Amino acid sequence: MVGSPWDGLIVVCGASWWQGTPLLEHHVAEELTRYAPVLYVDPPSSLLTRFRNHDARSFAHSPGLRTVHDGLAVLSIRVPPLMERPVVKQLALAAVRRGIRSGVRKLGAERVHALVVPNLEPLFGSAGERHRVLYVKDDYVAGARLTGLPSRRLHRLSERLPQEADTVVAVSQVLADGLRGSGIETLLIPNGVDVAVFKDAGVPPASEGAPPVTAFVGHLSERVDVALLAAVADRGTRIRMIGPPQETMKEGHLGPLQAHPNVEWVGRVAYSDLGQALSDVTTCVLPYGNTAFNRASFPLKILEYLAAGRRVVSTDLPSVRWLDTPLVDRADSVEDFAGAVERSLASPLTVAEIAERRAFAERHSWAARTRLLADRLGLVAQATDTADRHGAGVP
Repeated sequence: MVGSPWDGLIVVCGASWWQGTPLLEHHVAEELTRYAPVLYVDPPSSLLTRFRNHDARSFAHSPGLRTVHDGLAVLSIRVPPLMERPVVKQLALAAVRRGIRSGVRKLGAERVHALVVPNLEPLFGSAGERHRVLYVKDDYVAGARLTGLPSRRLHRLSERLPQEADTVVAVSQVLADGLRGSGIETLLIPNGVDVAVFKDAGVPPASEGAPPVTAFVGHLSERVDVALLAAVADRGTRIRMIGPPQETMKEGHLGPLQAHPNVEWVGRVAYSDLGQALSDVTTCVLPYGNTAFNRASFPLKILEYLAAGRRVVSTDLPSVRWLDTPLVDRADSVEDFAGAVERSLASPLTVAEIAERRAFAERHSWAARTRLLADRLGLVAQATDTADRHGAGVP
């Protein structure tokens, strides 16, 4: 008797909706389909979620199971309203666990090889999984203000869940060192990049009399040191801000930039269009402040900038040092940061530079990163050629 093609699947419990901007869990889920079928579980939503969360209004699906392509399905689960209240939260988690079990049954899978949790939701054991993977992608407690989640609950779960997992992954050396210092065996798998998404970012066209462009890409939040960007703009540099504001950001945080004549506000750009959005950009910036949350992070954008072939100026984050490349200029003070950007714009970006940066980024691909996790889980790449669904790099 032939078993279900979904047998031995991997459940990835997403912290963001599948239809939204691809983040770590999207890339890992897509790459894992090279090794096993994958069920991606959207963050649970209630009838009120669409009114309380802008991303939910754009990306949250009606409850149910849908297939993205062979070997990848997405599950959306409806939970009671006001799920963050302590009592209701437990009911919501119970509903999510039931939903996961139901989704696995509907796919006909009798065995779940692994359940991957890239956040601090206590979902281990939901599917009778063989392996429990905790994917630590941030210092969750340090980021409580940014995420709007209760720090006491995050602290409690950050101590409990690593003990429940049989594999703990950290995306940065800082996170890995912290976990190992607590006696947790930790696998370091930094974030990666899909170079193909940024193929449309060619050589910026020479424009007579027009100054070169600098860009920031990502959610606009309190992670951004606005003083650094203001100093860049004050020197006459054109800055393009690509990305939506984060809902938990303090009002007025971006004040010094709001009406600056050298700052262009683009808003959200589809992930697949980012290469085109950077086509006339010479230098990209990562102006993250010196906070515990930022020091522990591994920003996706640093490798995405390099995949687009752009010059990069960043604050001196440990993850940037870990990359150990002269292709990223590091500066922390306001004057040094603005000066580094100014120097990076002094000459035109060349074809050779773009190729060098893309070659570096390719060595840090999501395929290479996910292979480390697959090896830990004892997975072997499937013989079926999946290049047609992975080649474009866009989930």
